This record gives sequence, C-alpha cells and structure tokens, in this order.
Amino acid sequence: MRKDPTAISALVTALKKDRDGDVRAAVEDALVNIGSPALNSLKPLLKDQSWRVRRRAVRTIGRIKDVAAIDSLIQAIRTDDDCYVKKSAAQSLGEIKDARAVECLCNGLKEGNVYIIAGAYRFFLRRGEAGAEGALIKALHTSFNRNMIDDFANCGNIQLREAALKYAEGRYSVKSPPHWKVHAGEKVFN
Repeated sequence: MRKDPTAISALVTALKKDRDGDVRAAVEDALVNIGSPALNSLKPLLKDQSWRVRRRAVRTIGRIKDVAAIDSLIQAIRTDDDCYVKKSAAQSLGEIKDARAVECLCNGLKEGNVYIIAGAYRFFLRRGEAGAEGALIKALHTSFNRNMIDDFANCGNIQLREAALKYAEGRYSVKSPPHWKVHAGEKVFN
C-alpha cells in the first residue's frame, strides 16, 4: 500500500461517513500506513457527535503509535463519555512508550477506572504492578474479553489465573500460551 499523504482528506471523510465496515477497516489501515501525517486530520474526529466516529478515530490514532498523539488520547480518556473510546485510548497509551502515557494509566489504576484498566490491562500485566490484581479482576468482570481471559490465565500471577479460569468456566476454553509479548526491560507478574 502506498503512503500517499494527498489521500488523507478523502480517507478521513470515508472513515467518518462510509457505512461499509470493510471499507472503514481498509481506510483505517491506509491511514495507519500513512502514519504521523494523518494525525492532524484525525484529531478533530475525536470531538465528533457520533460515538462511532470517535471510536474509529481513537483506534486509528492509537494504531499510528506516535508520541504526538498522546495528548489527544489522554484527552479522550478524560472527557469522552463512551466507554469504548476510553478503552481504546487506554490500550493505545499502553503501547506508546512515554512518561505522560504511563502517568495517565497509573492514575487510572489508582482511581479504579475500569475502562482505563480494561483497555490497558496488558500494560499493567507487563509492569507487574503489585496490588493491581483486584482492579484487574474487577475490569475482567465488567468487560467480557477473551484475550483478557487468556492473558490473565497465562501471565504467571496465580490470583489472576484463578480469576480468569473461574470467569471462563462454562463459557470459554482458555488458550495457552499467551499471544501478547513482553518487551525487553518489562516485568511480568511472577
């Protein structure tokens, strides 16, 4: 796929207005492929009246993984009333290496914000935050997420493993090994 910045405007319009999910997915991929030059055109979509548009925008911005997007993602967490926008923004912040992102997510953990915790649960698993198990388990119970169940069951923390297996019982077969990766220098629960 070509990285053609001249296509940004048309792509953003399609992301906002096209009704076909396959088209929107392809548009997201194209904008992510263009990368940072698309951010300024995507950021206004975070204030759109439609929660669907805001969700797509925050997901696309997050997939670009540029530190220039951190303030917009933090703003989405703080001000958006849609739980999935908050979760997507938190997930994206958890994948961007920046002190502001870490501070925002850790504040969300301290406040017990289940949307932030559920969105960034892999970030918290990699950090191995002592005492975070209760908040992580609460986030598990408020949002059925098969990947979260698998990751908790395989993270090495007995409390999270037991909670995941109990939650999955009768509903879902837990996969092993985990499909998320730990990066160099990151901790995992032991």
